[in-house]
Amino acid sequence: MNKLKLAKYQSIFCSMMLLITIIGLSSSAYSATDSCSIYSGTDEFLIEANVGNETRFESVILKKTARNNRWLLQLRFDKGLSVISSKDLTMDEHIKLIDNLLKCTSKLTKDQRLMRLDLQVDFKLVTDIYSSIVSSVSSYASTEEGSVSHKNLEIFNQVLSVISDSNLLLEICSLASKHGLVCDKEVPIGMNPIAFKKEYLGRTWSSIIDDEDSAIEVGQWFAIRLRKN
Repeated sequence: MNKLKLAKYQSIFCSMMLLITIIGLSSSAYSATDSCSIYSGTDEFLIEANVGNETRFESVILKKTARNNRWLLQLRFDKGLSVISSKDLTMDEHIKLIDNLLKCTSKLTKDQRLMRLDLQVDFKLVTDIYSSIVSSVSSYASTEEGSVSHKNLEIFNQVLSVISDSNLLLEICSLASKHGLVCDKEVPIGMNPIAFKKEYLGRTWSSIIDDEDSAIEVGQWFAIRLRKN
């Protein structure tokens, strides 16, 4: 009787270990280069993705809006994005990340009958673009009279020009066709007016030059606007 019980317990133990092993393998989100995992939701999904073997992006958000089957793919620090990396990413690596994200979400968005997708990118995510934005704002501030204020139209246009001329926009619009998408011809970029840090508001424009961010408030982002082809 004891031997039968022992054999029974051994069988149960082996089954449990096998189940644990299977679960462990299936939940290994980063076992392959450029892997991507989507955590289920209804109208909002969390995504984790790799770029190569050294960089992991966590809490990328894919969410559906209430308007015209429009979706948002958010690479924004103010929405919880976390980048775990041993180095700064190049422009090509960011493009590869976005290509990977569009690929791994394509079935989901197709099933959901996506019509439009706004790819929201934090200003600070792509170092090359952010450096150019900061430099552009600093250059404006060095010659401008008056005081620092939000929603400056000239600064808005300068920042928009930096993004429009970037390789990021060119490459994303080029690779979008692989995923059944195209960049919006009329308004390929969406962006809110530029906001500045509270402590600089009302001060002279020249006061922001020494700030490493040209006093640009955190949480600023732009959107590359895609639609179904």
